[in-house]
Amino acid sequence: MNRLLQQWPLVGASGSWLEAHLMARGTLSMGEQHVLGTCISAEEVLSLVSSQSQRCLLLMVDSIAADHCDNPVGRLRRLPNSAVNVLLVRPRSLI
Repeated sequence: MNRLLQQWPLVGASGSWLEAHLMARGTLSMGEQHVLGTCISAEEVLSLVSSQSQRCLLLMVDSIAADHCDNPVGRLRRLPNSAVNVLLVRPRSLI
């Protein structure tokens, strides 16, 4: 995982304030200093990613969008310079 994170600046995205905070704290505690930010809405994700001039890695939990991120991912693909790699996490429900 560290090798994956080291290749690009990282953007974290979750529909939960707590998850977003833990993403930022977790990557910083691993010594990863190139975290661009964590977002809690699709609009924040689009704003942060579109402001970047270099390719970045977006680690997105599907809780950020009711449609399981289909809309945010589609909007990211339509950006003029869609320089983003998306890693989508869909947590399983415990029964």
